[in-house]
Amino acid sequence: MTIPVLMVVDDDPESLGILDGTLRRRYGEDYLIISDASPAAALDRLRELRVAGREVALVMAAAAVMAAPAAEFLAQARSIAPAAKRVLVVPRGGPAAPSLRVPVPLVADRQAAAPVLRAIAHGMIDTYLSAPGAGRDEGFHRAVSETAGGVGSRYRPCPARGADHRPAAVGPRP
Repeated sequence: MTIPVLMVVDDDPESLGILDGTLRRRYGEDYLIISDASPAAALDRLRELRVAGREVALVMAAAAVMAAPAAEFLAQARSIAPAAKRVLVVPRGGPAAPSLRVPVPLVADRQAAAPVLRAIAHGMIDTYLSAPGAGRDEGFHRAVSETAGGVGSRYRPCPARGADHRPAAVGPRP
């Protein structure tokens, strides 16, 4: 059985390096991490993966990708790898900013939020998340794990328990 793929695309070498390193450190044993600076090359790689029968769990693109708008790239990726979740990675409020469900730029700047929300509404992307911050960014990792749906990962989200769930007793019996 082959391991699934996490792909990340960003034409900024510095932020691509950060995303790639962050994903490799946390998910490198469970996923094949593929990073590319070119959306066109990434689409070609997705085609190669499809021909090889490889499962692509997640395709992430930085919102700042200049060669082609990231949401358009992710929409094209869907036609090649329809089962893959498509994630738009948006900038944070700064390198030390906390990881938020709604990134600071989208809250503060409606002009920045409009294309992201439009891309979600038109089905071009499945979700968005903040770029990873400095150090261990558990919010980023939680979002990646939840979005990937735990495909191939040791870091699966904990399943929801029903209201009638009672923890098992631990220890010696009375």
